[in-house]
Amino acid sequence: MKPSSTFLRFWGYVKRPVYYSSNIAVPNPLKTFWELFKVNLYSILGLFILAFIFVLLGTLLGVEEPENQSEDDWFYVFVVIVFAPLLEELIFRWPLRYSENRVTIVAVIAFIVFYSELSKIEDFDKTAFWILFFGGAVAVGVGANFFKNQIRTFWILHFKWIYWIFGLIFGLTHLANYSGEQISFLVYWPILCTHQIVTGLLNGYARMRYGFWYGVALHAANNTIPAVILIVELLTEK
Repeated sequence: MKPSSTFLRFWGYVKRPVYYSSNIAVPNPLKTFWELFKVNLYSILGLFILAFIFVLLGTLLGVEEPENQSEDDWFYVFVVIVFAPLLEELIFRWPLRYSENRVTIVAVIAFIVFYSELSKIEDFDKTAFWILFFGGAVAVGVGANFFKNQIRTFWILHFKWIYWIFGLIFGLTHLANYSGEQISFLVYWPILCTHQIVTGLLNGYARMRYGFWYGVALHAANNTIPAVILIVELLTEK
């Protein structure tokens, strides 16, 4: 099957990311979304191939797959389809187009998420954390205000690295959705986060070329695919 022009543009963008300061005009949003989503479907097909290879490898090595920690209730369905796409796109894609206020808001959101996870640790020292946080926030705030022009220039000049790093981190964070032994993650990590890395890059491309909400819509559509299985299970429960 011949790759679509959208796929080729996306692949060219991944190799040489370009900083777009504004969205490109889209005459047909639904068609544009569908063309982007087809790229996501190519990635899912690749994931099935990876899964076959690494499940076979894990079986030969006698290594169990990491366990998915998802929950089976309607609230989890809402989180997967609505809340997670919006929150994750705000953190990982919204700041790609740089502004001081945007990055500050995203930093606060990321901090809240990070703190909520750390606070679950029994020996977590909240006092020390807050001292470090406020001290660091003041230092970063003063520095960011003083060097704001230099930071903006740096962001644009080195955008390709920022784009790649955001996509990579987005994919790797999904390893937290699983539990298991360390050897399990070493063997199975390609099928646990490679698709997420690709979708992170795809959503970043959509955000920069077409706008933030394209990334959110792609993210929600991607999450809906596995969520359908859970929805069917919840509807057929007795």
